[in-house]
Amino acid sequence: MVDRARFCLKQRSAEVSLTEISRAAHHSPSTLIYQFGSFAGLKDAVFVDIVLEFAERALAILPDQTAGPTATATALAGELLSWVGEESDAAEFVMRHKPTSLEGAASHRSAEPLQGVAAALLPSLASASDQEAALRVVHQTANAVICFAEATSSEATLASYLETTIANLDAAVGLLG
Repeated sequence: MVDRARFCLKQRSAEVSLTEISRAAHHSPSTLIYQFGSFAGLKDAVFVDIVLEFAERALAILPDQTAGPTATATALAGELLSWVGEESDAAEFVMRHKPTSLEGAASHRSAEPLQGVAAALLPSLASASDQEAALRVVHQTANAVICFAEATSSEATLASYLETTIANLDAAVGLLG
């Protein structure tokens, strides 16, 4: 169902209705509400699916931790620019969607790649005592990074921005610990 919702959101953006998604998924609107709790819950599930999909891509290209922050930022910048170019609708959805609750947002994807990316980029995330606040900070920062990636085609510029942003974000998340 998440795949059908994602397809409809891609075709019609934020204008798509629950009825349209239910038709595309061959389920009644009440079935979708039952499964996802609300239309917002369905959008949250789409959000999680997109984020996990990007995390799979990112984890596959991240260098080992001995490579250093510059190499990590450079690798991530290239992948992010590719993703924004290939999946502009997904990037736009991630930027615009404000998740209501990711607690019950299910995906058929494993969360392991996201955990691996988070551990590689933000070591202080593991020690943050307020995980919810830390994730809000990460989400807001990710939105800014995607906006920046959409505004530039320079991998070097984005890599430099990412390196600084990741260091600042790690410090900010560390303060929540």
